Amino acid sequence: MLQQVSAPDHVIALSLNGKLTGEGIQEYQSKLKDRLQKHSQVGIYVDLTMLSDISANALIAGAKADMELFSHLSQLGRCAFVSDKEWPQTLVSILQQLFPVLDVKVFP
Repeated sequence: MLQQVSAPDHVIALSLNGKLTGEGIQEYQSKLKDRLQKHSQVGIYVDLTMLSDISANALIAGAKADMELFSHLSQLGRCAFVSDKEWPQTLVSILQQLFPVLDVKVFP
């Protein structure tokens, strides 16, 4: 489940709780498109500490959403992930290698 966290309008701030599904990814995409249309720079904050699982359709939908997001790299400001898991750091390391202009960090 995806919950919006209070933040300035140019920041997409979300907390992922329980199992993330394809519908959650669609909700994220909707928020992202809205912010990208309204602002020249958009930040992303995602709290993964309460995430317990990701459905297969969410993985596929998430990969598609990320590919779309990469076409807006010039609009992305800082991206922060809060997690008690190890996989987000691995993902961020890969992203930093592929897109060195991205300012992405994982916080414990």
